[in-house]
Amino acid sequence: MFIEDGSVYRYGIPFELPLVRTVGWLDRDHVFTQGIAGAKFVDKLWRIIETRTDSFDLHANVVRGIHACNFCGEEIVRKRSDGKRTILGYSELWVPTTESWFAAPTLIVHYVEKYSYLPSSSFVAAVMDVDLESTINAQSVFEAMCASARPIELP
Repeated sequence: MFIEDGSVYRYGIPFELPLVRTVGWLDRDHVFTQGIAGAKFVDKLWRIIETRTDSFDLHANVVRGIHACNFCGEEIVRKRSDGKRTILGYSELWVPTTESWFAAPTLIVHYVEKYSYLPSSSFVAAVMDVDLESTINAQSVFEAMCASARPIELP
């Protein structure tokens, strides 16, 4: 599903979340910015995706199925060094900034690695600034934002 980078978030809800911007919702029918994001960024993005603890979890809107890549059609599974698997395409990744959030499909890391998708510099900076030792739960943030949001009429 394509959503233009930088759009106000309203995926699957009947109102906007003005403090959340979209990034990485790519589709084969739309052009996207390409370039080299850098190995440190890719590594940090993987570490954020793979870190899910009681105190730290940037996944939101986890679903029971897996969304395959919009380009190659594959379900993306990565074997980790500890023998566990990381599956992409079953949740969103919410990355905080100092004043707002980015919402991306977890497939964003696959798009960066395989298709040279280059997210905005502000998203890259937000990813690099994430403290994996912090206490944060993106699903709780999403639910709190939804509970306090005022519905708007959608076109």
